[in-house]
Amino acid sequence: GGVLRCNPDGSDLEVFATGLRNPQELAFDQYGNLFTDDNDTAGEDNSRLIYVVEGGDYGWRSSYQFMEGFGPWVRENNWRGNIDGTLPHSGEVAQGPAGLAFYPGTGLPEKYQNHFLACDFPKGVWSFAVKPKGASYEVTDKEKFLWNLGPTDVDFGPDGSAYACDWGTSYSMTDSGRIYRIFDPAQKENPALGNLKKLLAEGMKNRSVKELATLLGHPNLRVRMEAQFEFENRPPKNLNLFGKTHTIEMLGGTFTTLYQIANSGTNQLARIHAMRALGGISRKADNSLSDLLVLSAKDSDPEIRAQVAKQLGSSGKTDSAFDALIPLLKDSSSRVRFFAASGLARFKWIGKEKRNYAVRQIFNFLNRNADEDAYLVHAGVWALVNIGEFDAIQSGAKDENSSVRRAALLAMRRMQRVEIAQFLTDADPKLVLEAARAINDVPINDAMPQLAALLGSTISSLKTNEFAQVMRRAINANFRLGQNSNAVALASFSSSATAPGAMRAEALTALSDWENPSPLDRVMGLWRPLTNREIAVAQNAFHSVGNELFKSESDTVLIAAVRCARKLKLDEPSLFPLFKATHFAALRVEILQTLAEFKADSLPEAVELALADSHSELRREGIKSTALLAPEQAPVLLERVLSTETDFRIKQTAFATLGKLTNATATEVLNRQLDLLLAGKIAPELQLDLLDAAEKKPDWRLSAKIVDFKAKFSKEDSPADFRIALIGGDAERGKKIFYEREDVACLRCHAISGQGGNVGPDLKDIAAKQSREYLLESVVYPNRQIATGFENIVVTTKTGNSFAGMVKSDEATELVLNSPEDGIVKIAKADIQKRERGISPMPEGMGKALTRFELRDLIEFLAGLK
Repeated sequence: GGVLRCNPDGSDLEVFATGLRNPQELAFDQYGNLFTDDNDTAGEDNSRLIYVVEGGDYGWRSSYQFMEGFGPWVRENNWRGNIDGTLPHSGEVAQGPAGLAFYPGTGLPEKYQNHFLACDFPKGVWSFAVKPKGASYEVTDKEKFLWNLGPTDVDFGPDGSAYACDWGTSYSMTDSGRIYRIFDPAQKENPALGNLKKLLAEGMKNRSVKELATLLGHPNLRVRMEAQFEFENRPPKNLNLFGKTHTIEMLGGTFTTLYQIANSGTNQLARIHAMRALGGISRKADNSLSDLLVLSAKDSDPEIRAQVAKQLGSSGKTDSAFDALIPLLKDSSSRVRFFAASGLARFKWIGKEKRNYAVRQIFNFLNRNADEDAYLVHAGVWALVNIGEFDAIQSGAKDENSSVRRAALLAMRRMQRVEIAQFLTDADPKLVLEAARAINDVPINDAMPQLAALLGSTISSLKTNEFAQVMRRAINANFRLGQNSNAVALASFSSSATAPGAMRAEALTALSDWENPSPLDRVMGLWRPLTNREIAVAQNAFHSVGNELFKSESDTVLIAAVRCARKLKLDEPSLFPLFKATHFAALRVEILQTLAEFKADSLPEAVELALADSHSELRREGIKSTALLAPEQAPVLLERVLSTETDFRIKQTAFATLGKLTNATATEVLNRQLDLLLAGKIAPELQLDLLDAAEKKPDWRLSAKIVDFKAKFSKEDSPADFRIALIGGDAERGKKIFYEREDVACLRCHAISGQGGNVGPDLKDIAAKQSREYLLESVVYPNRQIATGFENIVVTTKTGNSFAGMVKSDEATELVLNSPEDGIVKIAKADIQKRERGISPMPEGMGKALTRFELRDLIEFLAGLK
């Protein structure tokens, strides 16, 4: 996601900022700062309030949504910012952000001055302010403004009231909704409200310069903006005469007024809007009215200096504007320094000597910052990139100060320069990390060979996870380059006893994908297709280290080596001896799967050992392999397992294997098992497995018995169609569904011990309070029962009054609602004429989104939350 900027007529469209994740609305504050509130992934990241600045990158890439664990966004903490030049957020406001609006300044109590309102669907509306934090901002004064509704947008009317749209408490279409008007009763007779409405309705077109000048300092932001825009729409006929040899008086009364307000006014906000008007006219006329602000570059008010720097940078096109910005790089205010540095980005047109001078001054500015303020780093890098003096940037790459070198690195990243490879051998290991990330992530393909050569290097002072980031990208570089030498490098690294086991396994995984690489980048998940390569290249590379690999003491490496051999179609003779020698069950399962796929001569003996093993998972794999060894005899063995085995997981595997067999004997076994089901002799945790296996057989007897079984359930049993998913699932698989399945997004609405959303109740001990039946019904039919404290209703009393809100308590004689409109409302049950329940926030349709097996796994996970 990003933010685009264009002129009011839609021309000159350009990207203003990137890396936002589904921002819902933009809002400017009283100083012209731009904010947005973007959404989280339903992973471990949080929704973020973003201070949006020109050229800013906030880290999000759309591909992350579909990667396991949300890719680098969560795994490498990209969402926090301050990585690779990305910008950090300003705090957290809404968990489900929707509308965002800045209070313009008239109509509400004084406490809301300079505050924002933010919708948090489906909970309510927050009020908050921001305070400076270096060159950026952070959230402060956050509190509930309007609660217990499903707000999708909030805005301010010309009458001074706030208005909020209430969709309801469900994500589903409700065919209903409300609009709330929020006002301050104490200001009901305030004449300023009527004057505001009249001012906005009449507009500014016919007002005098004197009146417009007064309105630049109006208490309401909308009025100030309208007056500013009207000034911008009144350029003088002799505007092009302006220059160093002319005086402000030659421009006429309009600009004399703006000049005087901007430079010597007493109202801070009026001065700022006068400056913006001068800057806006300057940009439209392609001249230098912003030079009129140079005088205020030394103002005692840091905000005025910041606004001057902003206007000089965005519209200044003269040497005097350039000369005024340079000293501001040393200003006492970091906000001023930010706009001075980012403003210099507009001076690419200036002479080469001055461009080089600017680059040196920016490097000095970054040296002083010492990487402390990420926004100042961004401002300096943005200027370096746009000024474009690469020789001067290259000189910074050799600087003894690591902050200066880092700025040169980040500039090269944005410019996609191959010279960034020099940082792969930098003395500062953090710069090695950022160079590796830049080359792979951007990508900078011409520097891939240097990144690939880094595989196996020792980089001191990097934390384990940081070193892994470098190696993961070096592995990917070798994989993408795809030459014989790269395959050899991957194999050699995988056999290195000194390299981390996880990274060795990653190299083997890459090698196993050699022949048919995914079109999605291994690290970034972005569409970067490669051509298919000869499998023999990877096979030869693997063979060269195979003996060493299978002697590894790392189970992680051994499993990866077995999988690699399987994908590369290598029937390794050392696999069966390893199967007999190891006691690690997961490794033995992998080897057995590989032997089965190759139909190895040693498979019968391996299956015999597996079936006699005490480990359930290995015995299950042995059962699957029997179907390959002797499909005609397998049903008899499987029926024996079903009658003698005590481990229901193994019985589940037996049913799954029967379902895959196509011979008549398998059908007869299933027919007899269905007789047991109808007689009530099949355990609940096996019923789904039996039915699924039987449904795969085109046999009328099986179909009839399945119908007879389903007829046993009462029509009043609401989750009857899903009841066989109550028990027998895999909690670990269910956990992955809860935390990672983007299409069901459990974590977006529910938290477990505080991690996750707040739309529904925290599920940390749900199983201690509710039965499996309740959990199942809540998932597939969420509107049957809504958890206490999350039920939204509308009540109509016998006197005709209506109240809407969340049920706070529901006793025998009294109903208590928490209403966004009326606060706490107590209603006698005897006075209620009609009670209508709202829709659950949880969407219907989970029973269709999940297979019966996935539903069973999810229920098993939830049932363990005690």
